Amino acid sequence: VMCFTALIIAKRIKLAPDGSNTFDIPSFFSQELGNTAKWIAIIANLILLYGVLTAYLSMISIMINTLFPSILSGRTLILLYFALTGCLTMFGMKILLKSNIFILICLWVCFFLLLFIASKTFHPSYLRFA
Repeated sequence: VMCFTALIIAKRIKLAPDGSNTFDIPSFFSQELGNTAKWIAIIANLILLYGVLTAYLSMISIMINTLFPSILSGRTLILLYFALTGCLTMFGMKILLKSNIFILICLWVCFFLLLFIASKTFHPSYLRFA
């Protein structure tokens, strides 16, 4: 269904009057189905993005609390993470692009930390066919 929908959208995309080829779902719905459909798409996007934001914020606090118990409370971690990522996006693309290197390095450090911690409980015998 998702592939079929993507094909329909790809076939129906129209260039903007200024010749640019930027695309967003609400504008597409406005062109094809009218203003009411545009607002339904906007509300659906807001609900979807609110869910994604909530999932990220809650899971980052759970992961940090699991890795480092008793450092900070879950609410404090959520606020700190939200403030950090909010500042990164509010202060423009220049700072965001510069901070991407730092974020990528942190991701790699966390990945290797995860491998190191998991390797202590890994036993190759678990991989054999049963």
